Amino acid sequence: MNKLRGLSLIELLVTVAILAILSSVAFQGFLSLGAAQKTATNLPPVQEDALRLVTLVADDVKDAVLCTATTGCTTDAAVHSAAANSMAVYVASSGTLRTFKLTGTEFQRLEGSSTTASLTIPNVSSLVFKYYTITGATYNSTSSPTTWSNSVTGAALKEIAGVRITATITRDGLTSTQTTDVRLRNSPKKTI
Repeated sequence: MNKLRGLSLIELLVTVAILAILSSVAFQGFLSLGAAQKTATNLPPVQEDALRLVTLVADDVKDAVLCTATTGCTTDAAVHSAAANSMAVYVASSGTLRTFKLTGTEFQRLEGSSTTASLTIPNVSSLVFKYYTITGATYNSTSSPTTWSNSVTGAALKEIAGVRITATITRDGLTSTQTTDVRLRNSPKKTI
């Protein structure tokens, strides 16, 4: 005699539970894939913006000129002010300045004594400067600096040989931090 056998209620409940667990795992995987896709799509522009910011500042710092004016500047220095969150360099030997600073979450580049930014970059959550100074006639050293200061003042401004620039940009829940070290082309002024 041939008996038809069906699913018992317990077997049916176990099957439904297994299917529910598998669907949940598949749904979580789908959500994770969507988040990974969003990160892969959005992160490169955030990284590019952070890199663009540090490169822009590095190029201006590298090209800073020595101030030769007798008043209004630190004579024979390429850097006018050097703080942890802002810096100003000379763009002309007469003492004309270019200042870089963070105001809220906006990077600003100021020209001369103007309080209106010539360039702004939004979504900057951090901008940090560190300075490497040297004394004596060792400017041509090829070794990497190991001691960086958060700020430099007074006569030591003439001895700034390198600047470390770190910028962090945060946008749409994504963050990118870029750092670069730049050696000043015209500082410090030493006679060898």
